[in-house]
Amino acid sequence: MNKKNLNNNHDAGSLFSILLFFLFTLCMVFVMVIGANVYQNIVERMDDNFGHRTALAYITNKVRQYDRADSISVVTVEGQEVLELKSEANGAQYQTLIYCLDGEIRELYKLTEDELPLSAGIGIIEVESASFKLYEDTLLSILVEGADGEQLTYIKLRSGE
Repeated sequence: MNKKNLNNNHDAGSLFSILLFFLFTLCMVFVMVIGANVYQNIVERMDDNFGHRTALAYITNKVRQYDRADSISVVTVEGQEVLELKSEANGAQYQTLIYCLDGEIRELYKLTEDELPLSAGIGIIEVESASFKLYEDTLLSILVEGADGEQLTYIKLRSGE
């Protein structure tokens, strides 16, 4: 065998190895780009759902704290649908009002006799709208609507039994 054929075989083998390496590298880059896109889509969906879940969890926890006889009602204040939670402390009657105003869930904690406007409430989380319905004092429905859709939950009130 002559030296020229050996060099040609060696060059062809080296070229094949280099092409195989570049093909492998190109495949790795494509897999990484696709994985990054999948990850970004998952993060966006989680962010979209965060507002709904947080708002519903917050309201549900508040309702569970006040779940006593005649403590939970849905009323209209200033033309706005409001979830009213009543409590008593040190002989005084208090109200916690939960409602949606100016694109956010708000909470207003006050003495029952105080005349505070709904705009005095503290903003909790941004949503487009929220509505509450109380069915026969035993079932509360909460509908929260955001930019990505709406989410509905029902809470069975123990105090209504």
